[in-house]
Amino acid sequence: MRLRLAAAGHDDARVTEDVDAAVDPATPSPAAEPGRPPTGWRTLRLTDGVVLACAVLYLVCMAVPWFRFEGRELGAGARTAASTVNGFDSAMLTCAAVVLVLAAVWSVGSVWTAGRLPFPRVLVPTGLAAVCLLLTVPEWLTTFDVGFSLAGLLTVLCAAVALAWTTRASLSALRAGDGRTVGAPDPAQHAEPDPPSAAV
Repeated sequence: MRLRLAAAGHDDARVTEDVDAAVDPATPSPAAEPGRPPTGWRTLRLTDGVVLACAVLYLVCMAVPWFRFEGRELGAGARTAASTVNGFDSAMLTCAAVVLVLAAVWSVGSVWTAGRLPFPRVLVPTGLAAVCLLLTVPEWLTTFDVGFSLAGLLTVLCAAVALAWTTRASLSALRAGDGRTVGAPDPAQHAEPDPPSAAV
């Protein structure tokens, strides 16, 4: 008799627990608030290094002599001095160099504010590299009246590589969805779960 009463009491307790669990389900834990992207030196990417390297090489190619002019005899013992011309003798190329340096500064410096930008940070160096190339190519073409310059060609290639690499990175970032506003609510995370049907 005692065994039957104990078994009956155990069954009633289990039924009560099952009914309570069905009627009063546990409150779902709130969804974790999405965090901001990491910032700092660890977020530097290969694209940032490429832009920085292109800017440094651009300045080096601008500084080396593009053309060398030998001195000429003017008569009566007078002679013109030998001279050299480099990229910094052109105001347009100097502006292009400044623009590419700004792109490199942004690529490295923006790693500390990447979490607060409403757009992929690579878009800025992409636009600056495009401006640099647009300033460099026409000015380099005008030097053909004097002759061909290998340093000038390398300068154009530095600007072109920076633009090509940043454009590729920008397309990848936009395709991956990095272009949406930072901090915008995610519908998938804030959607309310369907209430479970109460057990009858």
